[in-house]
Amino acid sequence: MSYSIIITAAAGLLLITYFLYLAALPCPLPGIPYNVAAAKSIWGDGKSLIRELKTTNDFPRWLGDQVNMSQSPIKQIFLAPFGKPVVLLADYREARDMTVHRTKEFDRASRVATIFGPLAPKTQFTLQTGHEWKRHRQLLQDTMTPSFLREVAAPNIYDSGLRLVRLWGMKTRIACGRPFEANEDIYHTALDAVLAFTFGPEFPHSALAPATTALATAHDYDVTEGLSADDAVHFHQFDLEDELEAMLGLVAYLNKVQGHPMPSLAWRYYKNTPTFKRLMKTKADCIRREIQRAVDDRLKRDKVAGQEPQLCHAVGHVVDREHRDSQKAERKPDFFSQMIFDELLADHAEVQSRLRIALHRGFHSAHVEKRMPTAQEIMSTSIPYLDAVMEELLRVGNASALGAREALCDTTIMGCRIPKGTTVIYRTVGHGLLEPSFEVDENLRTPTSQRDQQTGKTPAWHNATITMFRPERWLKHQSTMETQQGASVDEKSSAAEVMWDDPSATFDSNAGPINTFGKGPRSCFGRRLAYVEFKILLTLIIWNFELEKCPKKLSSYQATLGLVYKARQCFVRLQQAAEIVEI
Repeated sequence: MSYSIIITAAAGLLLITYFLYLAALPCPLPGIPYNVAAAKSIWGDGKSLIRELKTTNDFPRWLGDQVNMSQSPIKQIFLAPFGKPVVLLADYREARDMTVHRTKEFDRASRVATIFGPLAPKTQFTLQTGHEWKRHRQLLQDTMTPSFLREVAAPNIYDSGLRLVRLWGMKTRIACGRPFEANEDIYHTALDAVLAFTFGPEFPHSALAPATTALATAHDYDVTEGLSADDAVHFHQFDLEDELEAMLGLVAYLNKVQGHPMPSLAWRYYKNTPTFKRLMKTKADCIRREIQRAVDDRLKRDKVAGQEPQLCHAVGHVVDREHRDSQKAERKPDFFSQMIFDELLADHAEVQSRLRIALHRGFHSAHVEKRMPTAQEIMSTSIPYLDAVMEELLRVGNASALGAREALCDTTIMGCRIPKGTTVIYRTVGHGLLEPSFEVDENLRTPTSQRDQQTGKTPAWHNATITMFRPERWLKHQSTMETQQGASVDEKSSAAEVMWDDPSATFDSNAGPINTFGKGPRSCFGRRLAYVEFKILLTLIIWNFELEKCPKKLSSYQATLGLVYKARQCFVRLQQAAEIVEI
């Protein structure tokens, strides 16, 4: 009797295991290419992805490899056992159409909230479109106005840029023509700028200050002994204040989770570690202190009848907006709500030289007076070639690499069925952007996609030059732009590029495909701020330094995915910029 029970139990266990195995196997969507071998394993494509992450931590590169293996603009991948297929889209026109015109069919993917939510669960970046998301946008809308960018953000970014110029000036003299690592300096510059315009110039910490102070006060500082002319100089890294270390430490956790086949499982482990809890508490205490300071400033102004607010940072604007909104809604202001807490060219020397000449021409007074252009001059001066170089750098060096949407209903993409709840990852690099597009039957595209093609809203880059770094592709004659309004894609694509120094050249942001900041209503909210920061920092760097070519061993274009898609190694070899007499 006991043997029959054991046999029956064993058979039942085997049967359950078998059914669990079948349930764990991927269930491919019909009509969409996939890796056949992956569909026969409960791990799907997960093993291949994990190998890539261990080797390069380059999730976008792995996605590109999957596309190239199938030679199809649409593919499905299987990232985890029991999980739904993830659809990979490698077609710029369809990605644009999905994010611009099909917002009732696709919304922000829940995977985004899974990845970023543990650090900031109540941000507009992670929320799906709806009332709460709109409330977030309203709360922050003052921080993207031209006046805020010009009067608050730009001066703080400029000050951070000057600190970077000073630091690199000292490093350039010490390195004596040798390359040195620049990733951390640029990252710290951006962090200082963000903290300054978020919390105000009174924020007590600076990420660049420790290195700048140490080099300025050091005597006989020598890190070049025994190095050849092509060896990299490695400067000492200095400890930052606890609050800055907490912010950078939390970003490091995010870097670990990005691209993980099972991000929720990874977060479940990390969130319970003592280190993570300590970093989160330090960050929260810092934000609470700065919000309290802004609230105190607001209360002081209220005591002075008729005093106009003088807001010099983003938190002040957010607190002021919450105060006004609460009065309209006849409710008590919640300054410490979770919502407020969480919202807080060396390889192309000719381009670099042209840009420096364009800057000297554009900022003529600064050049003649042998000084750097001011923040106000940078913000108020139009230099088409500077805009073109910035846009081409964003196109080629894309900092986002991918985006994601989730199907809100049963729908289709290029004739393929997409069930409700399916995650669609679209590439913001690759086919149609940095390499030729796949050929797609126009009849498989949506009417809105076909209409945009016919009216010239989705011009394509020429296949012969799409892989090249060519800032001139963004320059057009003003008369050409006016006559091409409503022109077809073929007519727009055939328009001749303008020489960089042509006085009639105008920057055309719609010259061709680029998707760095996304499209449609869910595009990057901070896009304008990013352009301001990029414009100021690029101007100051090119004005002060010549970026010389680094040795091949230090010039890799390989990248890794973290908070942004960034270079795995970033070295600069600098010389003080020479004077250009003829302008």
